[in-house]
Amino acid sequence: DTSYATPGDGACADSQNRCTLRAAMTEADYLIGDDRIEFDLPGSAPVTIQIGSRLPIIASRSGSVTIDAYTQKGASANTATIGSNAIPGVELRGNGSGAREVGFRITSGGNTIRGFAIREMWRGILLDGVDAKNNRIVGNWIGITGAGNRPTGNGQYGIVVNQGANNNLIGT
Repeated sequence: DTSYATPGDGACADSQNRCTLRAAMTEADYLIGDDRIEFDLPGSAPVTIQIGSRLPIIASRSGSVTIDAYTQKGASANTATIGSNAIPGVELRGNGSGAREVGFRITSGGNTIRGFAIREMWRGILLDGVDAKNNRIVGNWIGITGAGNRPTGNGQYGIVVNQGANNNLIGT
């Protein structure tokens, strides 16, 4: 969870030349057109990303972004007709409800967030404003670990639809 070195240069890299989730989200916001963030982290799903502070806002007006944690090795979307056999790809872990962090704050349209276990966040996902429309929040576990347990320190709301956000798909 390190910061992006040179936003807008077309390469996803922090100061140590690693492409982190934070760096990828920052670069996607700078690029024109639709973007896709996939994962190839060391280890098998679910892999934990401990965030140090709030992630960048998903706010691009020149394209959408898909952040697909199901691309992590060992992850799989639910195929069960009853219950769930899903394995989230990435466990996004915050610093507890007192940190008042938002996992993903989305203020633009057409974005997709899928395959995450989001835990220990004040708000897991926030769809915020009238431009937050036609987004897909699918296949995520909110307030649950990647192993399916409920941790302490979860925040106020799992998903918030706020200030005129509309036509968003949540679930499935």
